[in-house]
Amino acid sequence: MLTASLRSDGAHKDKLYVDGGPSTTGTVGVLHMAGREVFKHAVGMITDVIEATFKAAGATADDLDWLVPHQANRRIIDGSAKKLGIAPEKVVITVDLHGNTSAASIPLALAVAAGDGRDQEGRSGHAGSHGRRFHLGRSPVTLVGLISKSRFRTRA
Repeated sequence: MLTASLRSDGAHKDKLYVDGGPSTTGTVGVLHMAGREVFKHAVGMITDVIEATFKAAGATADDLDWLVPHQANRRIIDGSAKKLGIAPEKVVITVDLHGNTSAASIPLALAVAAGDGRDQEGRSGHAGSHGRRFHLGRSPVTLVGLISKSRFRTRA
């Protein structure tokens, strides 16, 4: 890992929430979501965090061999990659294989990348996540992978 960038923004909690649960109301609760606002905010925050990690690592999207985002929503993944200028073939997508598996989505996507040859020694990747209610601080976006030291400037 070269760097990490964490964020949290609870100001938008009314855009995505469950109105109950076993620990609060003893019920299952109902999911409420303002879809367009969630999409817009998620793409903006994800790309902001990724750009911050690029800057801290002295890297750009061109230095990336693959992107492994949290597998919550294909539109958010595609929108974020497009905004960052990352080619679709560099994005590891597995949400179509197993849906949003919450905390397991990145490890499962990394396993797919390793299985199809994208996660190889000397290649660099960027993995990251975002959380319900816009708690990106709980879900880090981190530069990870088997990194070639010649490709990125490391901190002493």
